[in-house]
Order: sequence, then C-alpha cells, then structure tokens
Amino acid sequence: MAWPLPIEVICELIGIPAEDRPFVVNWPRTQLCCSFESVGAAFEARQGESTRQVEADRIQRQLTDYFATLLEWRRAEPGDDLVSALIAAHEDGDRLTEEEINATLRLLFVAGYENAVNLIGHGTLALLRHPDQWDQLRQDPGLAGGAVEEILRHDAPFQFTRRVAAADLEIGGYLIERGQHLILWLAASNRDPEQFPDPDRFDIHRADSRHLAFGSGIHACFGGPLARLEGETAFTTLARRLIDPRLENDTPPYRTDVFRSLAELPITFNGIR
Repeated sequence: MAWPLPIEVICELIGIPAEDRPFVVNWPRTQLCCSFESVGAAFEARQGESTRQVEADRIQRQLTDYFATLLEWRRAEPGDDLVSALIAAHEDGDRLTEEEINATLRLLFVAGYENAVNLIGHGTLALLRHPDQWDQLRQDPGLAGGAVEEILRHDAPFQFTRRVAAADLEIGGYLIERGQHLILWLAASNRDPEQFPDPDRFDIHRADSRHLAFGSGIHACFGGPLARLEGETAFTTLARRLIDPRLENDTPPYRTDVFRSLAELPITFNGIR
C-alpha cells in the first residue's frame, strides 16, 4: 500500500497517462533526485567502476527524456493536469524555460511520492509498535494531523540534507569556511532534547512539534503538504478498517540508499471492517 498509493496520486496530478504508469513505476528508486557522492567518485565510476552515482545519473537521463516527450505531447493535446498548466504559464510569458519545466516535473514526481511512501511505512511501523496510540487514532480521527507530525519528527523519511556555507562561521567550536559543503542531520535536530522533551518517546499527542523533517522556509519540501494529506488519509483509514493489526516482523529491513526507507513491512490482521 505504501508504494502504489502515492505513486498513483502523483502520476494523476502530473498527468502521466495510465498506459505509461507501469513503465514509470518500474524506475529504480536509487537516488532519483539526490546526489551525495563526490564529483571525484562519480568521475572514477565513469572510468569503469559501477556506483550508485552513475546509476542515479542514468535514471535522471531517463526521467528527463520521458518528461520531454510528455511535454511535447501535452503541448499538442493540453489536459487538466500539472504538465499542461506549466506549459500554459510558459507560453503566457512567464520565465520558466523548457529545461526548468522539465526539472520541476522531475522534482515534483520524486518529491510527490518518495516522502509519502516512507511516511506511510514509518508511521504504520510506529503506530503498530504502540497499539494504544493506534486505538486512540481509530477512536478519534482528529488525531491524524498530530500523528503525522510526530511520525515525521520521530522517524523522518529523509534524515539529512546538504548545504554550502555562504560565509565563514563557527558552529560548536568548529570553523566552517565559506564554500564548504555540509551534511546536516535533520533526524538529530528532530531528537534535540532542548526542543522536544523526552525526544525518543513516540507520542501522537505531542504539542508544538516544530520538526525539520520537511525542511523549513525556502528549503521546505515541495511535496510535504501532499505527503501529509496522504499520510492522514492512510492512517485514519487503516486504523478504522483493520481488525487487530500487528507486525509480522518488529525489526523490518531497510533499503540502502539516501532515503530512510523500509524495504518491506508485512503486517497481519484478523479482518476488515
């Protein structure tokens, strides 16, 4: 459920035709939108070594080619979808170039499902590890918004991000020079005891959960609002309909890529309401 639901939603919003979706969903999820290896590592890989970076570049080229074809088709046959809207804005004199529209679609495609997939997976795992809170959500669907925020804080879909220092600065006694690349651990910020009392405790009633799972300000995740909505819908529906749900494996395997993503999360239940 955690994979097909968000992918179907974002395909519908963007305007990816139904006949193309089996092809689209078969793209590997290897760093579709993010690259964290050094340029040197990528260069060495292109000299003969096979690395995740090279695979990510290959998939990005496929995405670029696909959306270029989709843009060409929608320009000839506009529809009620995001691709057609971006084309119309472009033709009305706005500043987006063809390359920028393509890049925006690639970003929206990945941001529109990857965070939601992991949010649903992590949330189901956390709620089933805390059956009392699962039951509370079933009895009061109004708790769904707070549950989603606590899931994002407690087990963020994306654990870190990268920034480039705009000026020399000092953090925690360490000198960081202008132009240096930094890896910022959002997951650590979300467990900061100065911000979150008893930060390792999962609690869907937690107040003032100002986490950084989806960034903030100009760096806020583009797909965050959609992921939140899908999470609320998924959790309230599962809690309402599943009878006596439970985990088959309380230590499920995770994928090995830049996202914190469950490889699988099989659950069992006694029936459906």
